[in-house]
Amino acid sequence: MIKSIKKQQEVYTYYKKVSELVTKLSFKICESIAEKGKSFSDGEFLKKTLKERKNRCAAYSLTLDESTDVKDTAQLVVFVRGVTNNFEMTEEFWDMTSMSSTTTGQGVSDQILKLM
Repeated sequence: MIKSIKKQQEVYTYYKKVSELVTKLSFKICESIAEKGKSFSDGEFLKKTLKERKNRCAAYSLTLDESTDVKDTAQLVVFVRGVTNNFEMTEEFWDMTSMSSTTTGQGVSDQILKLM
């Protein structure tokens, strides 16, 4: 029983840490947008910034999460994780989109290709 409780605590601790990192990232992005004098809805600026950060990474991966909202609509969230040559880790929120197709592997793959 103690192992079960510890595993539950680890899960909550992990998601709390992820939430804190996402919040910090959000503030960094807002700061970057404000420094450039851009509108917060300037999607091209955000895409360019994310591509620049991706290009600085020696390796990167996509993290996907698909879930259904209260209106029974499938939502796909995409994060980009990377590591630089200096072994600095980064995780960036890329996009959140509603899935118009099925949530099969093919549907998710098609949605990712649209985002790229």
